[in-house]
Amino acid sequence: MAVYLCHMAKLYKAPLSDPSLVEDSAAVYASAGIASTDPYQIMVQAREGLSIARIQELIEAYPLSASDWAAFADIPVRTFYRHLRGSSPIHGASAERILSVHDLIETGIAVFGDVERFFSWIAVPRDIFRGHTAYELLPYDHGVRIVRDELGRIAHGVYI
Repeated sequence: MAVYLCHMAKLYKAPLSDPSLVEDSAAVYASAGIASTDPYQIMVQAREGLSIARIQELIEAYPLSASDWAAFADIPVRTFYRHLRGSSPIHGASAERILSVHDLIETGIAVFGDVERFFSWIAVPRDIFRGHTAYELLPYDHGVRIVRDELGRIAHGVYI
């Protein structure tokens, strides 16, 4: 049996007995014990649709508003609230963005050790983000990648 280690769109296979044998630095989360969600799993979930109940769970789980999640999903706030009042799931790219941000948040919480420390970190402008906060980058796919890469550097003690 093998364990699959994942980072972004790359999939790594390592023996179950020692996942740290992966030497490629792209497997940062797996070797630190902070494995992120398989990107293919996110795509499958996005294709199937993200239920309103699941979105409500995300809104309640983190110190982010429904408006924040609407921005992450690239859906106008009024349309997002209409979804929340209805029963039809959110599909496609919008669902994928919500799931990607959720995965990033979970990774950040694992890196920082708790919710408060992570959300304090994303609220402060950083030179690495060219004077922006990590929070400001989350509505963009490339922004999520930039923040994820920085979390990987923090997890491994690599500071730029």
